[in-house]
Amino acid sequence: LELDPTLTGEMRIISACRKIGASEYINMEGGKLLYDAGTFAQAGIMLSFISPVLPPYDQGGARFLPGLSVLDAVAHVKPEGLNSMLQAGDVTV
Repeated sequence: LELDPTLTGEMRIISACRKIGASEYINMEGGKLLYDAGTFAQAGIMLSFISPVLPPYDQGGARFLPGLSVLDAVAHVKPEGLNSMLQAGDVTV
């Protein structure tokens, strides 16, 4: 994207959104502590947060361990299952 290397945090995300023409940015819910909706709104970008809703899946172990990286799901779930997992979640503004 050839972003300005001096930009950090919100301004780097906003710059990336502008580069690709995005009008909305959805971040994991932990970003509520990092990003301000007003700053994004001033840039013409709606900021939302997603709380994942992930069903247990076979991880190859004795029990399901929630909260692992998305790479764990990619390694253990078939593509059609991943698609439905990616669509699940609660998005809030």
